[in-house]
Amino acid sequence: PFEQLTIGDYSFQSGQQLVFGGGLGLGKGALTVRSVGRSQYGIKPYTSSTEMGYFRGGTFTWKVPLAKQNLQITALYSSNPQHAKIHVDSIQRTNYFNSFDLSGLHRNSNELLDKNTVGVKSTGVNLHFTNRFQNLQVGLNLLSNNYSTPLQTTASLYKNHDFEGKNPKIGSVYYSYQYHHWYTFAEFALTGTNQYAFVTGLSGALNSYVESVWLYRSYSKGFYSQYGNAFGENTRNANEEGLYWGVKIEPLAKLTLGAYYDMFRFPWLKYRVDAPSTGYEYL
Repeated sequence: PFEQLTIGDYSFQSGQQLVFGGGLGLGKGALTVRSVGRSQYGIKPYTSSTEMGYFRGGTFTWKVPLAKQNLQITALYSSNPQHAKIHVDSIQRTNYFNSFDLSGLHRNSNELLDKNTVGVKSTGVNLHFTNRFQNLQVGLNLLSNNYSTPLQTTASLYKNHDFEGKNPKIGSVYYSYQYHHWYTFAEFALTGTNQYAFVTGLSGALNSYVESVWLYRSYSKGFYSQYGNAFGENTRNANEEGLYWGVKIEPLAKLTLGAYYDMFRFPWLKYRVDAPSTGYEYL
């Protein structure tokens, strides 16, 4: 009865990667049009060498029988300890950590002490609907994480809105629609602390030589998604609003011209930036 059954290490990519972003998410670069929107890859075996951003456990996908349409329900469970430096609060007599260690380095005794110190258990559900013409996709993502040790941010002012606690929850709705040479997509996510993220875009062929894409994103100051990897200027999808435009022109068979312009603003402080700021980038 299952469309797919996975046991082991796996990644999951869904929607625009605001919730599930385990796959490869290209950023800004020479692929000025095709690298912006994300694709629905679903469950894939995890074969990378990095030690973050994947699930370890099991998942199954059930295909609901519908006439000429497709509804898939995917449920996942993961228990995958992560690396972090544990701190001790001598007054409260509790342990906490400030952030996960993304380096994957275990070169000496101090770094080995930080290995697999925070247990991370994840449960999630994805509902994905495709219409009979295969040009409309609509979905729902739900994910709940449970940390064995609470996450507590530092006293820095720029981290005032960051998530703290042991049980971050997040959900999102998304869609994509293809009409002839035009493709539109969007995803809206909301966390258990009422922080939001929104990304939407439109891409298409203006004629046989020119393709273009427009993308708008808005991530609130305290948005937290451990596995999120949506398009953006920041490393994390938080504290950002931006508008991106990209174009690709192929005037000759062996000549391709690409350009983009991206303007963005950060409503709250950043590391070593002591005021709200703005910027732009072009290629």
